[in-house]
Amino acid sequence: MESRKRPPNKDEDSSISERLDKLAEDIKKMSPDRINTLESFVRSMNKKAIPLKDAAELLGCSVLSVRRAIKSGQIKSFQLNVGGNIYIPVEDIERILKGEKLNS
Repeated sequence: MESRKRPPNKDEDSSISERLDKLAEDIKKMSPDRINTLESFVRSMNKKAIPLKDAAELLGCSVLSVRRAIKSGQIKSFQLNVGGNIYIPVEDIERILKGEKLNS
Protein backbone atom coordinates (compact mmCIF):
# COMPACT_ATOMS: atom_id res chain seq x y z
CA MET A 1 0.00 0.00 0.00
CA GLU A 2 1.31 3.41 -0.96
CA SER A 3 1.91 5.97 1.79
CA ARG A 4 -0.29 9.06 1.75
CA LYS A 5 2.21 11.25 3.54
CA ARG A 6 3.08 14.45 1.74
CA PRO A 7 6.53 15.99 1.80
CA PRO A 8 6.86 18.92 4.23
CA ASN A 9 5.72 22.22 2.83
CA LYS A 10 7.47 25.35 4.15
CA ASP A 11 4.56 27.59 3.07
CA GLU A 12 2.10 25.42 4.98
CA ASP A 13 4.32 25.48 8.09
CA SER A 14 4.58 29.28 8.02
CA SER A 15 0.83 29.52 7.46
CA ILE A 16 0.25 27.37 10.55
CA SER A 17 2.63 29.60 12.52
CA GLU A 18 0.78 32.68 11.39
CA ARG A 19 -2.60 31.19 12.33
CA LEU A 20 -1.38 30.10 15.77
CA ASP A 21 0.17 33.53 16.35
CA LYS A 22 -3.17 35.11 15.36
CA LEU A 23 -4.95 32.76 17.77
CA ALA A 24 -2.55 33.89 20.53
CA GLU A 25 -3.30 37.54 19.66
CA ASP A 26 -7.07 36.85 19.66
CA ILE A 27 -6.79 35.20 23.07
CA LYS A 28 -4.96 38.28 24.40
CA LYS A 29 -7.99 40.33 23.33
CA MET A 30 -10.39 38.15 25.35
CA SER A 31 -11.75 39.53 28.55
CA PRO A 32 -9.74 38.55 31.63
CA ASP A 33 -12.83 36.77 32.98
CA ARG A 34 -13.05 34.57 29.86
CA ILE A 35 -9.35 33.73 30.01
CA ASN A 36 -9.60 32.90 33.72
CA THR A 37 -12.63 30.71 33.05
CA LEU A 38 -10.80 28.78 30.32
CA GLU A 39 -7.63 28.41 32.40
CA SER A 40 -9.52 27.23 35.48
CA PHE A 41 -11.46 24.78 33.34
CA VAL A 42 -8.23 23.31 31.99
CA ARG A 43 -6.75 23.09 35.51
CA SER A 44 -9.95 21.55 36.90
CA MET A 45 -9.61 18.62 34.55
CA ASN A 46 -6.68 17.59 36.72
CA LYS A 47 -5.07 15.81 33.80
CA LYS A 48 -1.65 16.09 32.27
CA ALA A 49 -2.98 15.67 28.72
CA ILE A 50 -6.30 15.91 26.92
CA PRO A 51 -7.60 14.31 23.73
CA LEU A 52 -7.05 16.14 20.45
CA LYS A 53 -10.77 16.85 20.00
CA ASP A 54 -11.04 18.44 23.46
CA ALA A 55 -7.93 20.55 22.81
CA ALA A 56 -9.42 21.87 19.57
CA GLU A 57 -12.68 22.68 21.33
CA LEU A 58 -10.91 24.56 24.13
CA LEU A 59 -8.82 26.52 21.64
CA GLY A 60 -11.82 27.33 19.49
CA CYS A 61 -10.33 25.86 16.34
CA SER A 62 -10.74 22.75 14.25
CA VAL A 63 -9.19 19.38 14.92
CA LEU A 64 -7.43 19.76 11.57
CA SER A 65 -5.79 23.02 12.73
CA VAL A 66 -4.45 21.29 15.84
CA ARG A 67 -3.23 18.37 13.72
CA ARG A 68 -1.37 20.82 11.46
CA ALA A 69 0.22 22.49 14.48
CA ILE A 70 1.31 19.07 15.75
CA LYS A 71 2.72 18.14 12.34
CA SER A 72 4.70 21.38 12.18
CA GLY A 73 6.11 20.73 15.67
CA GLN A 74 4.44 23.72 17.32
CA ILE A 75 2.28 21.67 19.66
CA LYS A 76 3.49 18.49 21.32
CA SER A 77 1.38 15.34 21.22
CA PHE A 78 1.59 11.64 21.93
CA GLN A 79 -0.33 8.42 21.41
CA LEU A 80 -0.58 5.60 23.90
CA ASN A 81 -0.64 3.00 21.13
CA VAL A 82 -0.33 2.91 17.35
CA GLY A 83 -3.51 4.23 15.79
CA GLY A 84 -4.83 5.30 19.19
CA ASN A 85 -6.17 8.64 20.30
CA ILE A 86 -3.84 11.62 20.11
CA TYR A 87 -3.28 13.54 23.35
CA ILE A 88 -2.04 17.09 23.86
CA PRO A 89 -0.16 18.09 27.04
CA VAL A 90 -2.24 20.48 29.16
CA GLU A 91 0.83 22.71 29.57
CA ASP A 92 0.77 23.43 25.82
CA ILE A 93 -2.93 24.33 26.00
CA GLU A 94 -2.23 26.63 28.95
CA ARG A 95 0.61 28.32 27.03
CA ILE A 96 -1.69 29.02 24.10
CA LEU A 97 -4.48 30.28 26.38
CA LYS A 98 -2.02 32.67 28.02
CA GLY A 99 -1.28 34.07 24.57
CA GLU A 100 2.33 32.97 24.53
CA LYS A 101 3.92 32.49 21.13
CA LEU A 102 4.59 28.90 20.30
CA ASN A 103 7.99 27.63 19.29
CA SER A 104 8.33 26.95 15.61
